[in-house]
Amino acid sequence: MKPPSISSLPAAILAAAGLVLGAGSSSAAVTYSAGDILLGFHTAAGVGSGTSFVFNLGSAASYKNNPSSVPLVNDISGVLTATFGSGWFNRGDLYWGIAGVRDAAAGGPNTVVNGDAKATIYISRATSAPGASSAWSLATGSTVISSATSIATMQGATGADLSLSGGFEGATEAAGTGGLGVLQDEGTTINSWDEFNPIGGSAFGGILTGGVQGPLGTGTTAYLDLYRLVGRPSASANPNDPAGEGRYITTFTLNSQGIIGTVPEPGSVLLLGLGGAAALLRRRRQS
Repeated sequence: MKPPSISSLPAAILAAAGLVLGAGSSSAAVTYSAGDILLGFHTAAGVGSGTSFVFNLGSAASYKNNPSSVPLVNDISGVLTATFGSGWFNRGDLYWGIAGVRDAAAGGPNTVVNGDAKATIYISRATSAPGASSAWSLATGSTVISSATSIATMQGATGADLSLSGGFEGATEAAGTGGLGVLQDEGTTINSWDEFNPIGGSAFGGILTGGVQGPLGTGTTAYLDLYRLVGRPSASANPNDPAGEGRYITTFTLNSQGIIGTVPEPGSVLLLGLGGAAALLRRRRQS
């Protein structure tokens, strides 16, 4: 398999490899590529209410095709502290979640890029341990496509042309995120993270019951399981799952130091967080 280019790798993985990324200025434009997945944080009350923080985790395909990649090392504690207070990690009213899509198009040729056909979405589900959540499942391909349309709107990109409609792309950088994060004024930003992810409600047009977010505040490492759902099956897709059937991809972790991690391979041993606790994880893919 052809190795990914430097520009296609999540910036966190580049940092882990020793390729240091500059913080940039707060006025720099933040870039987004079709197929990237976004991590969002927001709260409905208290410090930071009215602001969403959204961070680009890079190409979804880099997690699907290389699950044993280097764990992420992005330290986002600075912006989380500045936005949501010094006790952000212990706040049960602060929520985080992940969503992304490469191309939400319901019609036209069903092109496949990096193994993903059009309207293939990536969404998270809160979990208390890696791989322990119930797999996402949507009734039909058209339901997935509807979700894909909302996710693409949130990302600020329609299809592969990256035309802007608000959301992530075109916004200004959150200081200290190296061009990977933005702070959104929920009152003025069109298609901000919170518009599609109401706390306690269904996400992305009311389709994803229970939402893609989970609360922090447990006092231990926080987890989000990531799933892939196909809206338009294609024989060229890899894997070509039935429409609407969720496939477990990986688990993202977040610790109190603001370090994002991944569980590289279900069934392998991973040192989770800075504490170095080892966990034996079982493979949990639904096919």
